[in-house]
Amino acid sequence: DKYLAIPNKKAYPQMDNYQLTLQFYHTLSSSPQAFANMLEAPIARTDGEERAALQTMQDIARQIPINSKMETLIKALKTTFSHLKSRKETQKAIIFVDNLTTISTLADLLSSEKYEVIKHTDEDALNRFRNDKNIQILITNDAMAKGLDIEYCPVVINYDLLYNAVEMEQRICRCHRQGQQSDVLVIN
Repeated sequence: DKYLAIPNKKAYPQMDNYQLTLQFYHTLSSSPQAFANMLEAPIARTDGEERAALQTMQDIARQIPINSKMETLIKALKTTFSHLKSRKETQKAIIFVDNLTTISTLADLLSSEKYEVIKHTDEDALNRFRNDKNIQILITNDAMAKGLDIEYCPVVINYDLLYNAVEMEQRICRCHRQGQQSDVLVIN
């Protein structure tokens, strides 16, 4: 709130407080790491009170290695994979996020939790996810997921929610399509 109260912000000269607030909350809701990274450029182009306020926000965000959203994701994955294993179904999940920093953050976090994770950052990632039975989780964003056919994956996790319900449905339809061998579980 302190930062938003500063008049004539040099870091965001074209944005009003409403747009800036939405951008801040949207990025922060993805991950504290994404928010901290987002503040790099604005900090570099400001000075004085404005720079100090942005730097304080960034410092606080960097002090949060794991937030409750990440903890909830881990619990959901443990429960889901346990259920899939008991039913002898494929233990694979695709996680949709909005921010590239969050992709890396989640990949590191889930790897530390002993999950086999792949980031959808190149074309080979999808083939590896499809063919390697050990890879359990594919983390991607909507831009990289255009046109994906992953009917072999029974779990869709919308880690970052979208405002557009049609786009949310498109994420689900990546898995819920002809050829799917089981029910598709969607976790928001």
